Amino acid sequence: MRRQGRGDSGLACISPQASQVWFLEGGNSVNKFSLKVKLGFGFGSLLMLVVLMGYLSYSSANGVARVTRQVDDAVAMKDASMDISQGVWKGLASTRAFLLSGNQSYLHDYQEGNHEVEVGFDRLSKMELDDAETKMNLAIKKSVDGLRDKQDKAIELRKNGDERQAVQTLFGTEALEIHEGLRAALRQFDEKQDQDLQDSSNNQRAQGTRSEWMALSVAGVGVVLGLVLAILLAGSITGAISKMVAMIQTIAANNLTVADMEITTRDAIGEAGIALNQMKNNLHGVIESISGTAVQVAGASEELSSTSQQITANSEETSAQAKVVSEATAQVSQNLQTVATGAEEMGASIKEIAKNATEAAKIAASAVKVAETTTATVSKLGESSTEIGLVIKVITSIAQ
Repeated sequence: MRRQGRGDSGLACISPQASQVWFLEGGNSVNKFSLKVKLGFGFGSLLMLVVLMGYLSYSSANGVARVTRQVDDAVAMKDASMDISQGVWKGLASTRAFLLSGNQSYLHDYQEGNHEVEVGFDRLSKMELDDAETKMNLAIKKSVDGLRDKQDKAIELRKNGDERQAVQTLFGTEALEIHEGLRAALRQFDEKQDQDLQDSSNNQRAQGTRSEWMALSVAGVGVVLGLVLAILLAGSITGAISKMVAMIQTIAANNLTVADMEITTRDAIGEAGIALNQMKNNLHGVIESISGTAVQVAGASEELSSTSQQITANSEETSAQAKVVSEATAQVSQNLQTVATGAEEMGASIKEIAKNATEAAKIAASAVKVAETTTATVSKLGESSTEIGLVIKVITSIAQ
């Protein structure tokens, strides 16, 4: 049975129910969640940031790729326009040379120029042109076709020997108007492509800058959020563990009067803290109970020691009494021998006084009475010896 000690009025009286109430009601908003929820929220937040960064990176990459395609398209249109322009001027120059010299080799350059023009138009036909570019392309094609007709007629006239008419056809007013219109259309198309290329380059740089800022912003937010979550989770976990370690070290130092650990979390660590408080309080109660039992055992030991001393004294007194009885028994035995001797002498006397029957009868009667008395005395001595033997056995048992 547990005895109430002075320590019971303090910390040992804190019940597990009180700790459980604090465990359910205490702590801040972070500490109200379980360890699994905390870790899930922390890693989930970081995972969401990683997903967000991946999405932003993907979007930025798509934006950069789109702007890059625009730049590539503008460059390709520029190259196609240059092919058309170079082909036109190459064909025009070779036609002029043929008209002036009549050398047929210049016609080969004329054909190459026409081929370059066709390749340029073919490249443009495979590109996505807006309405303005489509309109410009049609105007260029119309001017090129018109200028080519003039060139073909001039070449044909030169082949037939009509050099003057051939020159008039190629350098006449109508041909010059077509030439100027083609030059203006090509210049307008080139300016449009230069502007598109400039805009695309600016968009590309802006998209790259925007992507960098977005990546840096998200990374900064991720770092800040990660630090905040790490600090909160570390404080929630390591703080409780440090308290538990401190209490365990105090208990290991044989101090069970330490205050109960304050439970501020609802996770597994908080449950471990409650169990540690309960264990400490239960152990304190067991120690109190053992202490009370030890006091009772000490009292009983003192009583047993006193009883043992009393038994020892009684044993010594019994031994002395037994010695006295033994001496009395020896004296009785000596008296019996004396009586026996007297009986023999009496028999001799009886024989001597046999003649006197009256005296002999009296003496005989007296002798019988003495014998009966002696027999009774001997019987009593035997019983006394038996009782003394029993007493000695009892004393021996008690002494053992």
